Order: sequence, then structure tokens, then C-alpha cells
Amino acid sequence: MNSMSINQGSISIAGTPGLSAPPTIVSQSGAKTFAKRPAVENYFEIEEYVKKINSEFDPFSSVYGEVFSSQFLRGIEEGNSMTEQLSGVSTDPAIWGERDGSLYDRMNTIAKLIKTRDDRHSDRDVFYTDYGSFDHHSDMKKNLGDRLKEVNDSLSKLVEELKKNNLWDNVTIVVPSEFARTITPNNGAGSDHGWGGNYFILGGQLRGGRILGKYPDDITVSSPLNAGANTRIRFIPTTSWDSVWHGIIQWFGVENEDDLDYCLPNKDNTASPVEDVGESPLLNKFDLYEYENITLATVTDSSFAIDRSLHGTHVQVADHD
Repeated sequence: MNSMSINQGSISIAGTPGLSAPPTIVSQSGAKTFAKRPAVENYFEIEEYVKKINSEFDPFSSVYGEVFSSQFLRGIEEGNSMTEQLSGVSTDPAIWGERDGSLYDRMNTIAKLIKTRDDRHSDRDVFYTDYGSFDHHSDMKKNLGDRLKEVNDSLSKLVEELKKNNLWDNVTIVVPSEFARTITPNNGAGSDHGWGGNYFILGGQLRGGRILGKYPDDITVSSPLNAGANTRIRFIPTTSWDSVWHGIIQWFGVENEDDLDYCLPNKDNTASPVEDVGESPLLNKFDLYEYENITLATVTDSSFAIDRSLHGTHVQVADHD
């Protein structure tokens, strides 16, 4: 399995330091190659000098220098390889139309990266990207309308592209946030930081059109889910992210209980936050996905990621400030 991040790294796909393969970071406009020069400078082959300088070790070489050298050269090779791979694929211009913002670029690049999976010899991929500026302490309704339109437009293009390539049934998109908002507004027609919120997932194999978890039946100040009975009403969440990811990870191909514990070390520690009000059951893949005959066993500031399971490709979308 490979993990890729658009524009910058993320702890969500970092894995275990020293054990997991590091994620590949790709620009939203595609792969970047090292030291590309104007034609007038082609007399100086900087790549060859870099390889020579960074490959000479002696008994006094630092282990940090060796690691830097190997990573440096690996990055050059990966950039060249990915540039070549991406040059051989394209997205449908009838679907994507004219460029419409940075999220458009990220979704378009993710769609192209999925198409390079055979060249990369990958059976499963995870892609992550983010989309920010959702911390609306003022003019929330207008700002949300503008930001969510771009989310909707870009996701729609990605979904249509995946459907055209018969990949939609192999994709799951997860759209989370790092925080929620208060139920009551502030004096600037905005909202402030909260705790429990609403997020969504979508994909071709999902049993969609449903709300999972418990929606509060009391949204007043006196609600037992109102943290500290604060007048701004900050809800305590009743469904954990461990619960949601439990089913997605199973769909992704992780079935062994030890492996599930490794991926979600706190999954068995989720509990009812308030007695008799909410709970965090571990959703399994049958709760989330359609399986024939049922016989087979991540917007505040937004981030988006894509995975390709043994059945195909899984897309995750998430948010952060």
C-alpha cells in the first residue's frame, strides 16, 4: 500500500516512524522534478554532481548524512518517475472544464494519480489533501456558501471521473474536521469552536442516504450533551472516529483483530460520554457498505485523501484550520 499527500505532509498518513514507508508528497499541480533549468544552462548537469557528492561515504561519514543522501537521491528518482507516469494519463476535459481554484487542482491530480496505480505497482493507495479557511467566526452563512460550493464542484468532478473509469465502487471519501462549531452564534454572525460535529462519507459501495450515530434530541442549554452547560452549547460527541474508521479499515482489507488494534489502538476504549444519552459502538464494514448476500467480512478546514482497496480505490476527505 502507498500513501500520498498533496502539497504537504500529514500525521494522518505518517504511519510508524522507522517502520512505515514515508508518504510521498506531490504538488497539487503534479510531480515536481529536481533542478530543471533553462536550455541555456544545460551545460551544467547538476543532478550528476548531486548524485556524486551525496553518494561518497567513508568511515567518518555521519549516519545523518547517509540518511540525507539516500532520501535526497530517492526524491529525485521519485519525482522523475512520477512525472513520466503522470504524462501518460489525463482527465476528461468534458468533466473538468476550466480550472476553478486550488481544490480543483488537488482533485484533478488525485484522479490522475489513481490512474497511475498499475505503473506504480500499487494495489491500494491513500491520498490526503486539505482545504482550509472554514474557521468562520464571522459571516458564517455567506462564507460557508462560498467555500462549500468549491468543495461540491470539485468533489462532483472527481466522482464523475471515477465513475467514468469504473472506479467509483472502489472508492470511499471521508470528510472530517478537527473541530466543530457552537450551536448558538456569536455577535459577528459567526460561530466559535466546538467539539462534536457532523461529517460525511460517500462512495460507490456505501449503504448511503443514512445518518449514523445519535442526533441530539435536546439542543438547548440544559441538554446533557452540552459540555459544561455552556450557554454557547458545545456538544459532547456520541460517535467516535474510531467507530467510523473501524468499518472503513475492514473494507480496506484489515480483518485480523491484532491489526485492527494496531490501526485503532483506542477502539475498545470508546464509551458512552453521558449515561443513557449516547454511545460509540464500533461500526463494522457491513454497517457501512453493501455486500452481495452479506457473506464477505477525513467541513471546517478541509482535507481530502484517497485509498484504493483490494477491491479498488478509497478516497478520504478531511478538514483542518
